Amino acid sequence: TSMPPSTTTQLLECPSSLETRAYYDDVLRRGGSELSGAIEVRVIEREGEAHWPREKSVHARRPFGEGDIVFIEDPLVCMQHIENGESIRCCAGCLRFLDVDSPVCCRVGRVETRFCGECWLSTAALVHRRYMCASREEGGAWGALEAFYGLAVETNDVFILAAKLLANVMHAAKTTETLEDAWRPYAMGYKMAWWESVARPGDVSEAEEGAFRNDLKELASDAFDGFRSVVRERNPGDFERFARN
Repeated sequence: TSMPPSTTTQLLECPSSLETRAYYDDVLRRGGSELSGAIEVRVIEREGEAHWPREKSVHARRPFGEGDIVFIEDPLVCMQHIENGESIRCCAGCLRFLDVDSPVCCRVGRVETRFCGECWLSTAALVHRRYMCASREEGGAWGALEAFYGLAVETNDVFILAAKLLANVMHAAKTTETLEDAWRPYAMGYKMAWWESVARPGDVSEAEEGAFRNDLKELASDAFDGFRSVVRERNPGDFERFARN
């Protein structure tokens, strides 16, 4: 398995339009739709913006009726906001509503993870249990998770979503794919560095914006270091293979 891109710039690069079209054609072929060939994804590059083919649209290639299933695909990665999860229980794999008595996969501080019966056997649940769940008896692994989840809850729970994405990529690369192949689904979307894309708050002046974004970048770095600690404690082999650099 070759190693992943080592810089933020490389990770944010956009595949060519030709590669993008080929990827979505393959996704649709693997979608299991009863209306195979009924839809297509078109990629349009606007003049002067060849680096990012921003315009992607879904088109019907032939008529279909109301109620026809056109395409079904599981989310690449998803999560419920922590505050929302304290009042509404949803499956961590598909976000469907759960019963009050639905089983808890794990609970770390304010972060509680549950899966519906269908998703309990899914790859999403397997990856979560492998990387993002631990018992207090596991010592260091529990401490690393507690520290990571604590930072995300106190600052921004988007770091948990990012950790789930990274865990998915590592798992895919270990099982059936190279790291580049495992990253490809995420490479297809429009991406910016998080610290550059967050809207400037109203209480931060233009003169202070540079410092504000530097603080966000440092926060993201701290969160990534926390996730690396989780991987190192729970899966030392994976840390040596994927996360050491």
